Amino acid sequence: MYRILLVDDEILVRDAIKENIDWKSLDCELVGDCENGKQASEFVKEHPVDIVLTDKRLHCASHNIQFTCIADGSGVAFMETMDIFSLFGNILDNAIECESLQPPEMRFIHLSVRTVNRMLTIHAENHFEDSLQFKDGLPVTTKADKDSHGYGIMSVRHIVEKYNGSFSISTQDKLFQIDIIMPIPCDDTGRSAG
Repeated sequence: MYRILLVDDEILVRDAIKENIDWKSLDCELVGDCENGKQASEFVKEHPVDIVLTDKRLHCASHNIQFTCIADGSGVAFMETMDIFSLFGNILDNAIECESLQPPEMRFIHLSVRTVNRMLTIHAENHFEDSLQFKDGLPVTTKADKDSHGYGIMSVRHIVEKYNGSFSISTQDKLFQIDIIMPIPCDDTGRSAG
């Protein structure tokens, strides 16, 4: 049975989700709900969870963005909680913003998180038909106010580098893709810490 944590800043939304989903039929147990990322960070330190449902998935559903996620959450256990929230939050915020500009029938985001040979691999992709300019391996923001934008993807790079990982961004075949690889550190016994 999967242990679920629900995170949303709207109490009415949290209550509606809690009351209207048959968790047992989904082989899930709702173990908690939090108002924000800070509360969620504290919660997961004391209560192991398999899945965190956030307003990102709900936002996608309400804006006709098909969102699929296949994730082995145990692979990110070696990372600091706020880094996990920031990494995935920035990746998804960028994808959601891009998809909101696409025709409804073209809107999708796919995210996969896997562990392969003691390496954490993250792949995210979404529909993308424009072209981007790159500087220092990062896409240059297309927004008019360039001084106030582009920090999310820089944050992703900083987090990946903090954990001795690497990442790449590509735009081809009408897809925007981010691929991340990070080594999972070993504990004192030589076993993977994640």
